[in-house]
Amino acid sequence: MRKSVSRLLVGASIVATGVLGHVIAARAAPTGCHVNTELPGDKAEAWCTSGKGSVRVVVECTIFPPGRDPVSNPRKGPWVLVGARSTHECAGGAILTDAWYEISSLPPGVSPKPVLPR
Repeated sequence: MRKSVSRLLVGASIVATGVLGHVIAARAAPTGCHVNTELPGDKAEAWCTSGKGSVRVVVECTIFPPGRDPVSNPRKGPWVLVGARSTHECAGGAILTDAWYEISSLPPGVSPKPVLPR
C-alpha cells in the first residue's frame, strides 16, 4: 500500500508540475495581438503589444483566372518580436482575401529542440 501511495504522490506532483509549466508558458506567449488589412495595396500587418515571443502575419492571396476557379495560397510574413510589425503583400496580381496572425513563445529564428526517444 505504501508503494501505491508514494507512486500516486509522485505522479500527482509530475502532473502538477506539467500543468504549472503550461500556465507559465501561456503567460510568456505574446498577447494583445492585432491584424490590420487597411493598408495600401493588397498588404496586411500583424503585431502584439505585450508578452514575450514573436508574431507573424499570414495573408491569403487569391488569383481569379478568367473562366477558371479562383486559386488561393497562404503567404507568411517574417517572425518579429513583440512590439514590431510583421507585414506581407500579395504580389503578381493576387488579391488579399484574408489575413490572420500566428504567435510563438520563442523569439524569431529559434526552433524548438526535438525530443529524441531514449
